[in-house]
Amino acid sequence: MFKKMLVKKVGLGLFLCGASLFSAVSQGSIIASFDAEVDLKVSSTFLTNEFATELFDNDVFVEGSASGDASGSGDADYAPLGSGEIGSLRAAANGDVTGAPGSVVSTWSTDGYFYIENTTGSAITGDVTFDISWSANIFTDSLNEEALAYAAVYIEDSYFNVIFDDFIEFDSLIEGAGSSGLGDSFTVQITDLTLAAWDFEEYYIAIDAAGFAEVPEPGGIFLAGLALLLMMRKCRTNQQPLFTRFI
Repeated sequence: MFKKMLVKKVGLGLFLCGASLFSAVSQGSIIASFDAEVDLKVSSTFLTNEFATELFDNDVFVEGSASGDASGSGDADYAPLGSGEIGSLRAAANGDVTGAPGSVVSTWSTDGYFYIENTTGSAITGDVTFDISWSANIFTDSLNEEALAYAAVYIEDSYFNVIFDDFIEFDSLIEGAGSSGLGDSFTVQITDLTLAAWDFEEYYIAIDAAGFAEVPEPGGIFLAGLALLLMMRKCRTNQQPLFTRFI
């Protein structure tokens, strides 16, 4: 099986201070906020494909003067896709804090399985394309608040070869007060993938969107950040993908 991988980056946009949609919140009632999102679309030039999704984890924890939400792809059985047809995967998380004390933690983690089968009696060659858009943005009114946003994508094949593994993260403890963030779109492409007669390939995809925002009581300490780190590290870091379709 011969593969060549090409990563193309397009449309890079860095949203800092005035450029971010969060630049206006300092004029309103929001004291700390975040949002994170990942959108992934996969397709191939092969004639016989299938795509399934599986929700791994979703959580929203709110305390005090705060609100939050998480959404994305849930559970869906394998559905057939023809050449060029798209399978989609999405994860998003956001939260706002409007008073002290207040904190919000939200996460959405979901998995996808893209299955390709050669149903012919001879070897065939094609391409697989992953179109990825992700963003992470934070805002804090001052150094007395904290916010973090995190977005991640992981892709591997049925031989456990890592195709892509990266993330973006913004933390107000590093970036300072104000607005910080990033939005980016890029393509991960596998070209000249050859499948022998009656062979198959399956790609495991994991995407995560998470974040927290917190305004402690005067003299208090940040606690939501610790909760988020523990939550994000549970199970996910030790997860072994389970391929549910084999021939």
